[in-house]
Order: sequence, then structure tokens, then C-alpha cells
Amino acid sequence: MTGRIVRALVWLQWRTVVNRLTRSSHRDGLEQASRWSEVVLRVIVTALAIPLVVGLAIAAIAGGYVAARSRDDAAVVALAAGFTLIVPLLWMLLRPLMMLGSGGIERGILLRLLPIPTGLLRNAEVVRAMADPAFLVFAPAVLLLPLGAAAAGRPMLALAAMLAGVAFLAIIALLGNVLTLAAQLLLRGRRRAELVTLLFLVALSTMGVLPQLFVHPSAHDGDAGGAKTAAEAPDAPPTERILAFVRPLPPAAYAATILDGGANRWGLAALDVALLLAGAGLLYAATIPIHRRLMTVPEGGRGRKVDAAVRERHLHLPFASSPTVAVAAAELRALTRTVRGKMVVLYPALMTGMMAAVFSRKVEGAPPLQMGATALGAFGVFGTIAGIGALACNQFAIQGGALVLELLLPLRERTLAAGKAVAIGALVAAGLVLALLPPAVIFPETSPAVWIAMWLAGVAAYAGAAPAAAVLSALFVKPVELSRIGRGGQPNALATLLYLIAVAAAAAPAAALIFVALKVLAAPWIAPPLVLVYAIAAVLLARAVLPIVERVVAARRENLALVVAGR
Repeated sequence: MTGRIVRALVWLQWRTVVNRLTRSSHRDGLEQASRWSEVVLRVIVTALAIPLVVGLAIAAIAGGYVAARSRDDAAVVALAAGFTLIVPLLWMLLRPLMMLGSGGIERGILLRLLPIPTGLLRNAEVVRAMADPAFLVFAPAVLLLPLGAAAAGRPMLALAAMLAGVAFLAIIALLGNVLTLAAQLLLRGRRRAELVTLLFLVALSTMGVLPQLFVHPSAHDGDAGGAKTAAEAPDAPPTERILAFVRPLPPAAYAATILDGGANRWGLAALDVALLLAGAGLLYAATIPIHRRLMTVPEGGRGRKVDAAVRERHLHLPFASSPTVAVAAAELRALTRTVRGKMVVLYPALMTGMMAAVFSRKVEGAPPLQMGATALGAFGVFGTIAGIGALACNQFAIQGGALVLELLLPLRERTLAAGKAVAIGALVAAGLVLALLPPAVIFPETSPAVWIAMWLAGVAAYAGAAPAAAVLSALFVKPVELSRIGRGGQPNALATLLYLIAVAAAAAPAAALIFVALKVLAAPWIAPPLVLVYAIAAVLLARAVLPIVERVVAARRENLALVVAGR
């Protein structure tokens, strides 16, 4: 019975993949090519990963052979293995939130209605975690290291390494499973999910920069005296002290097994293996109550209370018609209520603020970090426009089923395209202000004219690339879920690449004008009027090509409705 269920689940997974790719009467050739382009890209990435897997496997066999020769060699191999295996551990810690957008995280909703044992579904999730690319890349190396030790004539070391490796791989798979299940349970409420995801992205973005903010002013002073480093203490080798400090971590416990086995300390080696096995057992036990609650508690928090009386605010823009403004307002509301819509505005400001704080620090005894205020501002401008590309390159699908309602209204395709361009342009304008504000405050010696010119350059770059973004969104439409992160919220890769090329081409004249004003004429206040003229020209050019965009959207109207409706 269990075998039949497993075969049915495998077949169901296979058919899901095939149905996404095979041609149907609802998909035209362009959409089919768009879907296949992403598959081809994943195949290429997989092919490029094969040499990495083979290289790690060969290095592991050689490492096992070397570790069997002496205690010192075992220490070197143990340290290398411990640091290498931190990579899959970190990936499994980040994997739950990074994969929330893949669309498959709530798989149990339909499967729990079928007569399938709960334990089988729970174990299937563990197997699914073992199919993760990070697991598959490192698993052969972990399992083949004992082969080298056995070839060197150390069967006990090979046995200890094998047991430790299997236990470590079990911990990695179970850890990914536990965190994925916990993330499903935690992020079921929409508002709670958005808050957790936003905090996660902020923490992930700043963890690489924060250490630079806490460097002591004399940290790099080569003449400063002080206590000897830990490696100079005579009581124990550095490798053993490092592993003793971090031994509870799975990579350190696995490395300690190799070290203790190479030094013939079999009691400690057995303790290391027992620690890994106990960790795997605890993680498996933790999956049971989490999975049970996930399967029995209904999903909630998606609804939103609607007032009986809805107040409509009618906006008026001098350069746009009322229908265009209405479309822009609906699009802007949809974007600003999602995680990705918030992040594309806040993320560049966060990064420029952190980088400005780092590059403005003066550390005694260390060479200054070289990045001028102008370069930092340019980074913030391009980062803002590139980040919003995830919205601009798929602007016709980010509202989901609401697009079908818009297509049913008596609106011209030109009005739809113009309204969405205005909404995304408002995000660009706000994001540019936030991105340029931190460096402007931290580098007060830079002329305000520079920041004004950069803001205008960013607006001009988006205006010049907006028609291309609309055309790409119509040609390479893809259903998305902007309330989550991961692949489910990303546009087509080819559309993103072409959009970035269009942005670079539109930004080049503005950058040249700023360069002439600052470097050639040495007159910063000349830059804003020059860039303003170019920005007005870019906006007028974008409006002039709207008929071309209208024809492309009209030709793809039916296909757009089918894609966002999930057909």
C-alpha cells in the first residue's frame, strides 16, 4: 500500500512539472518559449554544478586518505571539512523563507484530503528536503570521505566518518524540513507573513555590513600591543580549541569526529557521533507536532475586513486622464500592500545608508575605504530602478485576477499601460528619495545639486525604459505572488535582462550630463537643469511610443487574462 502511494506521489510531482511546460490550447508560442527558457536556465545551472560535485567528491576522498596518516593531517582535514559544511547548514537555515515564493510550500492542503497516512506525508517532506540542490552538492563528498580513510588502511576511522556523515546529512535534511514546516505555520497569516519576511530581508541585507560598523578604531593597528591570540596559547592546538568551542554545531561535530578518529581518541569520536545522532533524533521528533498542527489547523489570516462604506479618493494629475489615474491608483495600492512592493522602495535606502556609514568611518591604522559620495548615489539610483524591475517587467500580472476585471472595463490598452507606468514611476520617485537621503546626510560636503541631478537622472532612466518594460511584461507574462519572496515573485529572467539593458541605455545620457557638469565645467548647479531637460525629453518620448505599446498589449490581451487566471 505504501509503495503504491509513493509511486502516485512521484507521478503527481512529475505530471505537475510536465503540465507547466507542455503546450496547450491556452498558451501561444511566445509564452511557451518563455516557460522553456527558465527550464533551460536551470538545466544550465545544474550542468555547471556537476564539476563542483565531482571536485568536492574527489577532494573528500583525498581528504579521507590524508586524515588517516597522522593527527596533524587529520586536524587540517577536519578544519577544512567543518568550514565547508557550514555552507549547506546556512542554506538550510535560509531555505524556508527563500523558497516561500515557489508556490509549493503549502502542499499538504490538498494531500491531507486523500487517504494518505500522516507519517508518510511527513517523511515525504524529509525526502523532498534531501532533493534540495545544496544537499545534493555536498552529500557525495560527505559519503565518500570514508572511502579514502578505508583505502589508507584505517577501517575504524572510515566507520566513524561514515556514521558521522550519515548523521550530519540527516540533520541537514531534517533541519530544512523542521524550519520549512515552522515557516508554513508561522507565515499563514498575511500580515504576519509580510512582517516576518520584511524583517528577514532586512536582517539578511545588513548582516554582511554590520561587522564593519563595530570595528574598534585600533583594530587594524599593527603596532598595538596586547595579549597573544588564541592560536599562540600553548595549551592546545588551534584546531582543537576552535572545534571545542563550536562542537555543538553539526559541522563542528562532524569535523571533531575526523580529528578524534585520526588521533585514535575513539571515546571522543563515539561521543561526537552520538551527538550528531541525538541531534538528528531531536529534529525528527520536532517534526511530528509541527506537522500534525499544520495538517489539522486551517489556514487563516488571508482575509481582510472591508468597511461597509468605502471612501474613494479621486486624484487628479495634470498630465494624465482620469481613467489613467484610476488605474495607477489601483496598481499603487496593490504594490504597496505586498512585501516585494515595500522592499523595492526600502531596500536601496537600507543599503546606501549602511554603505555610507561604512565608507565614512575612519579606522586608525587602516587605509580608508574608497567610495565617493557620487558613486554611492549612483549605486543607489541604479539599485532602486533595477529592484523595481521585478515589478516593471511583470506589471500586467502583479495584480493577479484583478487584471481580468481591468480588461473587462471599457479601457483602452494605452490607458492600462500608462496607468501602470505612472504607478511604478511613483514607486521609483519615492525609492530614489529614500536611497539618496542617507548619503546626502552622511556626506554633507557634497553639493545638494548633485543629489537633485541624480534623482532627476533616475526618473529619466525609468521614463526611458518604461515602454520597454511594458512590452516585455506583455510578451513574457508570468503569474507571480508578490506577498512572498523567491521564484514565485520573480519575473521572467530574459525580460529582466532586457529591462536592465534598457535602463542602462536610458541612464547613459543623464550620467554623461552629470559628468560634464561636475568634472568638465566644475559647476554642480548646472547639472540639475541639464538633466531636467533630458528627463522631460525622456517622458515625452515615452508618451510618443505609447501607440506601439498599445498594439503589443492589444495583441496579447487574451493571453494576459489566461495567464493571470492560472490557465
